[in-house]
Amino acid sequence: MKNARLSLLALLPLISCGDDPVEFEPWPDGAQFYVGSSFPDTALAFSPLGEILLFCSANSGNPGIYGFDGIADPSLRTFTEYNEFVGPTGCWHADSGRIVFAAVRDDGSGELRWMPGNLYEVHLLLYDSLPNMQPSWSPLADSVVYASRTDGSWGLWHGAMSSFVPTELFVDEGADCTRPSYSPDGDWVLFQRSVGGDSDIWVIRPDGTDAHAVVAWPSREIHPTWGPEGGSIAFSSDSTGNYEIYAGTIYSDEFERLTDDEASDVYPAWNPVGDWIAFSSDRVSGSLAYDIFWIPAP
Repeated sequence: MKNARLSLLALLPLISCGDDPVEFEPWPDGAQFYVGSSFPDTALAFSPLGEILLFCSANSGNPGIYGFDGIADPSLRTFTEYNEFVGPTGCWHADSGRIVFAAVRDDGSGELRWMPGNLYEVHLLLYDSLPNMQPSWSPLADSVVYASRTDGSWGLWHGAMSSFVPTELFVDEGADCTRPSYSPDGDWVLFQRSVGGDSDIWVIRPDGTDAHAVVAWPSREIHPTWGPEGGSIAFSSDSTGNYEIYAGTIYSDEFERLTDDEASDVYPAWNPVGDWIAFSSDRVSGSLAYDIFWIPAP
């Protein structure tokens, strides 16, 4: 299993309702295979109850959004000619059942769209000819935060669901701010801030105040995602020379390293009701050929 890519059709039942997946033989660091395809599987996000993992793959010909419940084969959720991507966990709202995602056109511009959960009915939320990506719901699903590139750099924007008018949340001249998501209690927006070759993990209040770094190591920290409670977060860092998964809280400067492998471990998604974290890794085949694995949460 560790020496060959695994087919989407060669899957075993793994989880139910957010419980820890059934065990395969673990890697030395404790990580275990979860699901994979012949294409890179990335941009992970869980459903509100943790029973479905959303991820992006080009298995259908162009990048689309797949859902995997640990039992049936992963199913394609989007059927357009555009390249479609979900943002961090928070893109699927519990009460409304809506999934918000980005559809990237050939010219690089990005639409924001939403669909009602497991249904395949797609609605347009925003198209303004700008590159837009990585949308995520507020806890009440009354607004969406997302990344948009204006004046040459990426910034954080948001808009009300009732009448979507893009409003600047945080634009830091000379920096790229991406992958925003609301904390479960709505008190913070977590995001990745990049300048040159360096990336750190920041938070900001939903009203645009108190922007500050919570992880600012002398390395690249990417792909932040919220845990279920207590300000818990997970992210990927190359502080050891290759990307590994770390976890901790925004209220402490101590973070636990969860993976230990020479591969690239990225795109963590913390199951909201289970004590485990899914992530993408190329530890099977290398060369950024990502499959999805899981590890216990700290």
